[in-house]
Amino acid sequence: MRFKMREVVKTIEWEKRGRHSLYDWDVLLNGKQWAMVEDEDFNCRPGSFRNGARNMAKKRGLKIQTKIEGGTVFLQATERADNGLV
Repeated sequence: MRFKMREVVKTIEWEKRGRHSLYDWDVLLNGKQWAMVEDEDFNCRPGSFRNGARNMAKKRGLKIQTKIEGGTVFLQATERADNGLV
């Protein structure tokens, strides 16, 4: 038995899948210096937030500087050097 082929569609609007970020990384990694305060700006350990910022910067080809003081994470993203070294 042969199955009838359905028509080919030209475009389909796919739903975005996967996890949606809790943070606006486009803003946080815009080159300005940010002070993010635990329980006000993020709801995890400061080290976990810093690691997330590092991962997002790396995905965007950026270099990031971070510092943790108490429950505050300071961060600033910059362009990566031409040689790709951080």
